[in-house]
Amino acid sequence: MKKNDSGFGLRSFVSLASAGLFLLMTVTGVVLYIEPQGRVAYWVGWRFWGLSKTDWGNIHIVSSLFFAVAAGVHLWLNWKAFWNYLTARVQAVLRHRRELAAAAVLTAAVFFLSLFRVAPVSWILDLGEAAKASWVKDKSYEPPFGHAELVGLKVLCKKSDLDWNAAALALKAAGIRFASPDEKLKDVAAANGMTPREVFRIMQDAAGKKKGPPRFSSPDEVEEKFAGTGVGRRKLAWLADDLGLDMAVVNRRLARAGIRARADATLKDIAAAGGYPAMELLKAILIEGYEPARD
Repeated sequence: MKKNDSGFGLRSFVSLASAGLFLLMTVTGVVLYIEPQGRVAYWVGWRFWGLSKTDWGNIHIVSSLFFAVAAGVHLWLNWKAFWNYLTARVQAVLRHRRELAAAAVLTAAVFFLSLFRVAPVSWILDLGEAAKASWVKDKSYEPPFGHAELVGLKVLCKKSDLDWNAAALALKAAGIRFASPDEKLKDVAAANGMTPREVFRIMQDAAGKKKGPPRFSSPDEVEEKFAGTGVGRRKLAWLADDLGLDMAVVNRRLARAGIRARADATLKDIAAAGGYPAMELLKAILIEGYEPARD
């Protein structure tokens, strides 16, 4: 093999680097397939082999880019041999028109079946979602709203219907250090060697929820309160508990829309099965007599 003056084999290096990067891409791809959703991972401080969700994502992206570069260099170093092989094989490939057509159909099928989530490809996607959902052991593993760890402590209390004064006293009693009510939950958790979920549970246990279900006089109020909070991903039983609603009331209001739902199903899945947007079903749950609009 031809080497440069230092004895370093560039072709060997590129081939070995490509193999190593491909292995790294595969491992990180599997982890990304089974890891919890971002809202859960950041909330509970999820780690796998000591690495966070962000770490795994960064490694996967960078290794993929470097693999693409290594593949390009490998092709450039072996271009003559590759071109000779390609031209020599064209006629042979053309003689296998049925196999070529079958390969093209398979490639197109994978693309469109994945795009429109059609079986059996959808089973693979569903399995991944089930693996991600399996990390959620109880409702405390779900943040009260999307990226709750990024807001200040006092704002967190306001958005979660908690009493700030009671929460602040509980944090101090537990020895949790924080600079001000505006300090972000994730920063408080990191400074005290805890996860956002653990800090929030101290606040929640002490401050408690306001008694009684929230009252909404119009659908716009519901949308203003819950839009963008990820409420559709909440299980129905957990959602009812958070809202202070009896499940019998929830089921009765859903029944008016022709829906019978399991308590362990998410609002999003229940809505999709009935042909409704999740927000429309939430309005029906929160406002007596509201008629939800279908998609």
